[in-house]
Amino acid sequence: MSSCEGDRRLSAYLAKNDLAIEHKISTGVKRLIEMLRDALVARTRERLTDEQVTHYAQEIAEHKRDPYTLVEEIVKGL
Repeated sequence: MSSCEGDRRLSAYLAKNDLAIEHKISTGVKRLIEMLRDALVARTRERLTDEQVTHYAQEIAEHKRDPYTLVEEIVKGL
């Protein structure tokens, strides 16, 4: 079975069971979250140098900083 045929069968099944819109919404939510995650990582990497990231990682490894608190601080600064 080709990918297109599989897609058509899935669409027909979902339409028959009135689940097409729920499937589209679920897929849309997943894609939106992926896009947000990618954008957040890109923006963070634009603002933090490799040295800063290494320093933060060292502080976390030495138990000087809580990683969850640190992430909250970084995200607030974006």
